[in-house]
Amino acid sequence: MLRGASSVAAIGEAAAELDQDVLARLDAHQSPTTGHYRAPCTKTFRRTLKKIDSNAFDKIVGALLAEQSGGQVDTSRPALAVDGKSLRGSRLDGGQRTHLLSVLVHATGATVAQRGVGEKANEITEFVPLLEDVDLRDVVVTADALHTQKRHATYLIGRGGHYIFALKKNQESLLEQARALLEGVTVSYEASGRGHGRVEERRVRVADLPAGSELEGAAQVVAVDRERHTLHGWLLSRDTSFYITSLAAKDANAQQIAEHIRAHWGIENRSHWVRDYAFDEDRCTVRKGSTPQVLACLRNLAVSLLRLAGHTNVTKGLRWAGWDVNRPLGLLGV
Repeated sequence: MLRGASSVAAIGEAAAELDQDVLARLDAHQSPTTGHYRAPCTKTFRRTLKKIDSNAFDKIVGALLAEQSGGQVDTSRPALAVDGKSLRGSRLDGGQRTHLLSVLVHATGATVAQRGVGEKANEITEFVPLLEDVDLRDVVVTADALHTQKRHATYLIGRGGHYIFALKKNQESLLEQARALLEGVTVSYEASGRGHGRVEERRVRVADLPAGSELEGAAQVVAVDRERHTLHGWLLSRDTSFYITSLAAKDANAQQIAEHIRAHWGIENRSHWVRDYAFDEDRCTVRKGSTPQVLACLRNLAVSLLRLAGHTNVTKGLRWAGWDVNRPLGLLGV
């Protein structure tokens, strides 16, 4: 996968090209009579990947990346994003698309946990199992409005973490309370950015929540007012998003909260879009057994290892790794 082999067939072809020294380093099968190392064929890869316990495999890979990411989080209070993604080309036995829920490190974009959402489950029910093996002490977890749930807030506070949840109509009373509290509040932080032929201006307002909120630990509500203009100054859009957080004013100022919110939505570009663009994930039609989730985990591993090695452009990083087989082996510590 690090060498650009994004399908099972391509993985088999890449393995067939490996020389004896590399196969020995990878602990490939060795003939007891000739001492010759033999690479697995495509059929072996296909059969094996289909039978792997995909959630257990995700835990192993996530633990590896969490360990490697630990020294690269450059903030006093690290942040993790919980986000879901459907594999459009794949299907479960019941005909549904394979859907994965992931945990990504804001600072590095590395995926440190992933879990498949079964046919009789959804993202809400998988939120707690996903985070069970993740160290949440003094960590901020960001998530979209789907996860603005009492149980999720209680769980994160109980694990010693914090949260920033989006507020939408699924929590209408909280949303209306946030609107009322933030009405007329002075802007605490402003920022702007330029890209894709437009300019975006963001203004952040923050207000304290009174005691007795529906969500355990909730301390503040946040409004982010966004305006998007063309480079010539013409207004393209204007909107306001609301959030609720367990971070009190003493824990984080408006700028820090705004940066966490912006980093959460940046995960879409740093992980999901990269997997689609660099590995053509959405057009992968592998459907049987655990293979779709295992391949997605391997894509996460490849992207994360390149990010942790300092590659800001994953496509260039894949070319770099593909030119010399020792380079991906080095990233894997082999």
